[in-house]
Amino acid sequence: KYLTFASNETGNFNVYLVPLAGGVVKQLTFHDGSDIPVSWSADSKKIYFESNRYNSLSVYSVSVEGGTPERLFPNYFNTISALVENPVTGDFYFTESAESYRFATRRGYKGEHNANIISWNPSKREYKEVTNWIGKDQWPMVDGMGNLYYVSDEKGGEDNIVKQEGDKRIFVTNFKESVQYPSISRDGSKIVFLKW
Repeated sequence: KYLTFASNETGNFNVYLVPLAGGVVKQLTFHDGSDIPVSWSADSKKIYFESNRYNSLSVYSVSVEGGTPERLFPNYFNTISALVENPVTGDFYFTESAESYRFATRRGYKGEHNANIISWNPSKREYKEVTNWIGKDQWPMVDGMGNLYYVSDEKGGEDNIVKQEGDKRIFVTNFKESVQYPSISRDGSKIVFLKW
């Protein structure tokens, strides 16, 4: 019913909300940092956004009604990027790498700053490294059933979509051009993305 987006109409990027059917655009954040929405909460009552407030990249949530944003991990993790919430388990999936935030489309990087998918369950306080590929695993997505998908360059150096089933990686696509900035529908029937 709603679209969230970032606009720098007032000088810096803030988070906005607009009904898809048309109507009044509502500004949700008011900060001199750069606020960029990345996903919705599982109950659709909050928007998660990345921000460079306090001179470091972190993820915050803001209610669709507005109000003061809340920092998700005030004392944990660095350079959190592409956060999504699992509606079944409550886990947050994200990457914690400047490579996935600043250089997400750079091809062929393998090294200490490679992007991996990480999970954090706030109620259980459980941390897990979901992937450990030496290249890039990034842009996590979760459907309404709690299935985890993401993009990996493990096969042939091109970014393709992977479904994670336990410890098993199942490649869903096998494109010759890399997939970028994917998004999955709630029912898991469609994934939209850019190709490079």
